Amino acid sequence: MAYCIYPILDTLPVHLSNIWVVDETYLIYEGKWGYLFTVLDGEYGSIIAQLFSPSRSVASAYAVLEKASRRFELDNCGIITVVTDGLASYPPATQLLASQTKGQFQHCQVIGLKDGKVKNQYRRYKNLVENYYSVLKPYYYRKRGFGSFAGAVTFSILFTLYYNYLHPSDRFGDKPIIQIEGLIIRILSFHGRD
Repeated sequence: MAYCIYPILDTLPVHLSNIWVVDETYLIYEGKWGYLFTVLDGEYGSIIAQLFSPSRSVASAYAVLEKASRRFELDNCGIITVVTDGLASYPPATQLLASQTKGQFQHCQVIGLKDGKVKNQYRRYKNLVENYYSVLKPYYYRKRGFGSFAGAVTFSILFTLYYNYLHPSDRFGDKPIIQIEGLIIRILSFHGRD
């Protein structure tokens, strides 16, 4: 089912502001650690892009940023601020994205509790990603890991659908972050199952 939904996820609307919050969390598959990279919209908190990877490499960080950039008309959107934690993969991945696209990016690392005035203005965005994890982690913990890499990918696809379009959010009056009339019918008709 997830692989049937995946192609339609990129066609569904998401909130797009000029602040991206990027973070990764571990998910266990086949007894090993893998990493779910997530790019959230800084204003609304919706998932712009996700990528499950066996490593926390520059290539993985770049791949999720590049996936997020495909949602934008980069030559018309101004400077995008990429807010991350201290993972060393993010600065070079952001620089690589800027060199490979028409976009303008500025990277801001928020580390620890107090980082000074400039970074404190971005601290609320890191809190946004922690709020996201408070929704994701209970679903993941019930699974106690995944039997395969594909299982972890399936989880991330279905969770994106749930979090953006179905999950009742306190911030939006117990409605989903993004509301789409007839979403289930749209998914079924995409696959010819009216």
